[in-house]
Amino acid sequence: MQTVTGEVRRFDGPGGWYYVDVPEDVAEGFEERRGFVPVVARIGDTEWRTSLLPKGDGTKFLALKASVRKARDLDEGDEVTVLLAPP
Repeated sequence: MQTVTGEVRRFDGPGGWYYVDVPEDVAEGFEERRGFVPVVARIGDTEWRTSLLPKGDGTKFLALKASVRKARDLDEGDEVTVLLAPP
């Protein structure tokens, strides 16, 4: 299991995803499949299956879907700690 703490950010543009950057050393600890890294993410008692996604610059990010943000009362600029585990 790995822990990531970072700022909730949002991609520019309409419908921009909310996300947390994932450090390279953390992403490398998981098996990559075609550029995606399947994980189980957990914030507090909210857990979901997802993937770390490529940003296009060689780094990865974890998208924070609306149901997770709502359950954990998260918004852009908030600091969040996420636990990541293999699926």
